[in-house]
Amino acid sequence: MAVFPVKKKRESVLRLKNPSPEKFQLWKDLEGEIKTVLGKYGVELENIVYDEEKHTKSFTVLYDTSEKVNKALVSSTRLVVEKGIEVEIVSSRDIPNGSEKMSMKKAESLIDEAERSIENLQNM
Repeated sequence: MAVFPVKKKRESVLRLKNPSPEKFQLWKDLEGEIKTVLGKYGVELENIVYDEEKHTKSFTVLYDTSEKVNKALVSSTRLVVEKGIEVEIVSSRDIPNGSEKMSMKKAESLIDEAERSIENLQNM
């Protein structure tokens, strides 16, 4: 049975610099080209949401290594800059994968158990 590595996830929000309706639409229209550039590095986008009022794009990036995602993001940034689009990072944070979440649940469970044991000892 083959085991596939779990891709890392990063949630990011970008904002269009010097926004105009035309630039914002162009940014949206470049989505296919951006995905193609990212795909060359094994990087995927999901949960893409554009906010026309804030001139932002929110998305989740799926990637294998930091090196690959950094190269992919530089390449995709170069693409949009060549088209006259400038963006800035509003936020970017890594999302813990399932095993890290499971470890936290186990740790929280052990803490709860320890607290109950301390309460039992104090009540003796």
